[in-house]
Amino acid sequence: MLRPVLVVVGTAAAFAAVDLAHKASAGAEVFHPRSSSYLALVLGLTATWAVAIALTRSAAMALGGGVAAGGAIGNVVSLGFWPGIPNPIEVAQIAFNLADVFVITGFGGVVAVTIALVCSDRERLGEPLRLH
Repeated sequence: MLRPVLVVVGTAAAFAAVDLAHKASAGAEVFHPRSSSYLALVLGLTATWAVAIALTRSAAMALGGGVAAGGAIGNVVSLGFWPGIPNPIEVAQIAFNLADVFVITGFGGVVAVTIALVCSDRERLGEPLRLH
């Protein structure tokens, strides 16, 4: 189980760093303030997400989970540097950041891997979950 944990943590750290570097260099003009409740909720959900993904023991799922967690962490850490979450990417009238893209992409990756695993291992779906 150590490998998926390392994949989730390493991927999350790398993607959060990329997001923060982009925010720092892009000079955003749009900031979305967030409350301390937002902080607590995102940190709690991200921790729960990371543990659940690691428990699957799937490195592929851990990669997608790490991308999503990295986006969430990037947005949370942003609040320590800016007055809100910077959104330096603007398309039409929508402002967003790489962290938002990472969260959506990571969730999509986890869904795709989950569907692939269910299709390939359908006969194992009834087995009890063993945590060891």
